[in-house]
Amino acid sequence: DCQIWLFSDEPIEAQEMLGSIREEVHNVSATYNFNNAEEMKLLSLSDALICSRSTFSWWAAFWNQNQNLIFYPDEKSCLPGWRDLDLQVRT
Repeated sequence: DCQIWLFSDEPIEAQEMLGSIREEVHNVSATYNFNNAEEMKLLSLSDALICSRSTFSWWAAFWNQNQNLIFYPDEKSCLPGWRDLDLQVRT
């Protein structure tokens, strides 16, 4: 049992990518009217982060207290304890 909180500049498209798990997803960017600082704070308090390749995600991961459950899609930008994700598009 886990809760998925989706933060995205393109929240509708991101939720569509999640397919069948939509009912379990809280689409923060589409549902709530938070500013960037509030979203950053929420991300930094998460138990785990699956980040996009963005500076915003990187900083949220940097401020997160649980550094062993950070998944970031760029090995060169990962800090110690983070896990590299291979997010190449496969056709």
